[in-house]
Amino acid sequence: MVDFAEAIEDCRLMDPGYDGAEFTWAKNGLMERLDRVLISEMTPQLFDAIRVTNLPRIASDHGPLLVRCRLPNAHGGGRAFRFQNMWVRHEGFGELVQEDWMAPTEVWASSI
Repeated sequence: MVDFAEAIEDCRLMDPGYDGAEFTWAKNGLMERLDRVLISEMTPQLFDAIRVTNLPRIASDHGPLLVRCRLPNAHGGGRAFRFQNMWVRHEGFGELVQEDWMAPTEVWASSI
């Protein structure tokens, strides 16, 4: 177990906590929280929320774990973009569009 604990620490994994049943395993009157979810340090940066729920045991001595992750809202909840034709008559509009169109992005695409 010491080696396993060291591996978890070396890999910088962490337990995000849980809701639901306190124990995930029961047998012969013994109850323990044996089943866990481990996430990397980077995982909370990828998701708005991570929720682990320990579900009740039904057909096994182990209870299932439900992991839910909420993706960030890419649209930010803002209003839809509306193009106004008057913009094309604005001085510098063409240059601005060309500069922005040519600017590098962090998007990566591959041809399949």
